[in-house]
Amino acid sequence: MTIRPIEVSDLPAITDLVGMLKLPDRALADWSGVSERGVVATDEEGEIAGGSWFVSGTTPELFIGVRPDCQGRGVGKRVLAANVAQAVALGLWALAVVVKRDNDPVLRLLEGYNTRRQDETPEGLVIVLVLNDELRLGPGSRNV
Repeated sequence: MTIRPIEVSDLPAITDLVGMLKLPDRALADWSGVSERGVVATDEEGEIAGGSWFVSGTTPELFIGVRPDCQGRGVGKRVLAANVAQAVALGLWALAVVVKRDNDPVLRLLEGYNTRRQDETPEGLVIVLVLNDELRLGPGSRNV
């Protein structure tokens, strides 16, 4: 399995993944500059097995998706870690993710991070991954 930055040419496969996993349409918003804000995992045949990316916002929203036939193999863990590293390198202080209440695999995946439950919406739980509290409070913080 290879982890690499998302490329614009990955959009059709990511669109399929978003549809397959029933992620909200906003997961496909703001595709410009996505190579700095997302990664994909490719399988042995070079097909996209999963990805993690975030879209712009006051607190950028994180999306994680793994093909059903690749789930349970550590793909989500690897793409999330690589994507969080991108966010930290960009100077972001946090990422927000909406998780369905019954999505235990994603809730377990987030346990290894500094998270704060922010809200509960009809879509699910709004969880913030705090990357760096000092950036949030300091003059160097920025949003992508």
